[in-house]
This record gives sequence, C-alpha cells and structure tokens, in this order.
Amino acid sequence: MAAVTAAVVVAVASAGCAGSGQGPQPPGAVREVTVLGPVNSLPMDAPFHVADARGHYAAEGLAVTIRPGQGTARNIGVLLNGEADFAVVDLSAAIVQLPTLDKGGFRAVSALYQRSISTITALSSSGISRPSDLEGKRIGYPAGGTNYTLFPAYAEVAGIDASKVIWQQMDAGQLRPMLVNKKVDAVAETVIGTPGITVMAGGDPPVVLPYSDVLSDLYGNVIIASTDLIDRDPDLVARFVAATNRGLGDTIGDPHAAARVFVERVPQFKADAAVKEIELMDAYVRGPGADIGDLDPTKVMKTIVLLQGIGTIPGDLQMRPLDVIHLPCPPGRSPGTPCT
Repeated sequence: MAAVTAAVVVAVASAGCAGSGQGPQPPGAVREVTVLGPVNSLPMDAPFHVADARGHYAAEGLAVTIRPGQGTARNIGVLLNGEADFAVVDLSAAIVQLPTLDKGGFRAVSALYQRSISTITALSSSGISRPSDLEGKRIGYPAGGTNYTLFPAYAEVAGIDASKVIWQQMDAGQLRPMLVNKKVDAVAETVIGTPGITVMAGGDPPVVLPYSDVLSDLYGNVIIASTDLIDRDPDLVARFVAATNRGLGDTIGDPHAAARVFVERVPQFKADAAVKEIELMDAYVRGPGADIGDLDPTKVMKTIVLLQGIGTIPGDLQMRPLDVIHLPCPPGRSPGTPCT
C-alpha cells in the first residue's frame, strides 16, 4: 500500500477548511464545519465519509470537511488554533495534554472506540514476540503520538524497562515504510492498521502488542471540541455527534460498503485492506454496557487515576471526569431537532 500522507485533504460537501467561528445559526441554515481524523487518511476515517455519503450530516444541517490528522498533540493544537471544529484524539493522551494548555481547552464529546487501539507493531523477522522483547529495540513514532505518550504506563504494567527502549521520531507517513524496510524494529501503530501493514510487508507478518492487553480501562479514540465551541454552540456539537455516530454504526454494520465509500474518496488505499481494517473496528466501537459514542464518567475517572498513579499527570492535580468530557445530548433525538 502506498503511504497516504497528511497532505491529502478530502473536501466534503463544499465545506470550508477552517473552524466555523460562528455562533448558532437560524433554523434551516447549513453550517460548514471541519473535522480532523486521527493521523493521515486511513480507513479509521470511514465513519465521517459514510456519515456524509448517506446524508447524515445533511440531515443535521451540516456540510463537513474531513482533513487528515497529525496525531493527538498536533490535532489538539490545530483545534485550539481555530483551524478545525472537531478532532479525533486518543483520550488518555489528550488528558495528559490538558494540564499543559495555556490557551483555551477542549472536551471529549463522543467515543469512537471503547478500548484503546494503540499498539506497538513489529515484523516477525524482528525477533519481537512479547513486550519485554522491545528492550534494546528501535521504535518509530510521530511527534506527540499517543503510543509514545502512554508508553510509560504500558511499560510499567507489561514489565518493560522503558529506559532500554530506543525511540526514533519521524513523520507519521513514514512509519510503515520505515518498518517494512527494516529501518526500525517496531513502530507506534493501531490494532486496526494491521491489515495495511500485512499488505505492505508481504511474507513477513506483523506482530501486534496491543496496549489494551494490559491497560483494559482506557478509551481509544474520541472526538473532541473546544470548550469555546461547546459553550458558544452546544447544538452544533450535538448535531455533529449524532450524525457521526450514525455514520459509525453504518460503517461497522456494512464494512464493504463503508470501504467503497472511503476508497472512492481516498483512492490511494487498497479496497481489500480497507475492508479488513474496518472489520477490526467492530470489537472496539462497543464495550460491555456501552453503545456507540458512549462516554462513562466512571471509566474516565479510572483513566485519570491510572495516569496520576504512574506520574504521567501530576498526582495532586484536581481533575474530574467533567473536566475531560462533555455529554452533548440525550439519546433518542430526531435528526435536525435542537438539543435541549
């Protein structure tokens, strides 16, 4: 698979490329908004494309531009600079960023994955088969990437001496090529990205070390919005979340149809790999007692406690779940109906 770089921008429904910067609009007005995917343009973005293709955004009065993301830290920066309205980030890594912000803030408004999808991925030829094998190995990662940020927590629970791991920072689009060309021993990846690596690596199958194997209480990717947008136009947030969650449900309900939509818009990606990656999403979208998009304050608090316990965020920081998440709208709302 050819690498899909962050230079690719998929414009949907003729929307603008910057944040909306607008207050509530009159009934029937179409709002142009921008969302950043997690990193590059990958099948994980399919729910946004499907939500548009099936008219879910239009039903909510939205015209959406889908832009490739650059990882959690950079996505947060772009969002808070007003260049996007919504962004996909890893919740745990985003929590780590919250205390460092010197301008504005953000909240998670919907969960895409109920479990962490972060993983360290190697090839079988590397000799890596278990977490402790990472000691002395070179791991490629993007600046501000989730896997790097959370690695101390993963290493502590998995029994890895983190000081013996060699990290090499690189552009996100170079991770897979560097892995298959054996320029690094492993890379920061997602479980869902495994089929794409399998295609690139040929006869050298990937070895996946998921963070969720040892950090089971962590959410994966979530959608965030700035606190400014949430305060200024909560109904816009509710409409975007409702439409995206319908697109997410459609995506995991029919991976082949979702892959067709995605590949039509991002033709650099191979259709068969896109189907396989989308199929892997299903196990992460729902969790025990959790439906699509759910954010549970109790589970969020467990994440905060874990991150404080290993020193990733200050132990004396008074952080509550509602400092991290915003629950935008009760279920059962009809499309286009204001959230009250």
